[in-house]
Amino acid sequence: MRRKEAHERELQGAQICSLLYNINRDGQKSKAKMPAEWCYFKEPEVKDSDQLPAVVAHACLSLRHEGKLPPLMLGVWKDIIDAAKGSISKPKVRALISEDKDFVIVAPEWESKNIRGFLCVRSKRRGEVIEVHDVDKPLLSYRVTVPANVQAVHFEADVLLLVKKKALKATFK
Repeated sequence: MRRKEAHERELQGAQICSLLYNINRDGQKSKAKMPAEWCYFKEPEVKDSDQLPAVVAHACLSLRHEGKLPPLMLGVWKDIIDAAKGSISKPKVRALISEDKDFVIVAPEWESKNIRGFLCVRSKRRGEVIEVHDVDKPLLSYRVTVPANVQAVHFEADVLLLVKKKALKATFK
């Protein structure tokens, strides 16, 4: 059964739940509930803030075209395709990637000494210091701290990453 069909079947039950709740509620302590609030299979509302930024999508598409996109990014490929509508200017740095390709910062922007960008993480510990390299300039590297709120596999836009003081200058190998 598809989500839309399930939503259509639950509408009658949602109306009954709403009616019973509103009859038995205390009018001064709680607000009335609409039948839509009792529906569990309705399509979730997509906000603009939930969308992947277009600059990130275009950076990912260019990395994929060159064969440099880490496999970790395929988890959000549908969102990348959806966000890649329209034209956008190319970011100064397309991506910063760790050696094992399990830590990726797409379209990073510097805020003072720290980095803000779209973060993709797999199997990294919270607070761990990771060395990342510029995908276009492999000799340029930075040491950043893994944020405290990451999960086992984590995708998040507009994350501020702290750069370790020793790595403010580029390191050359």
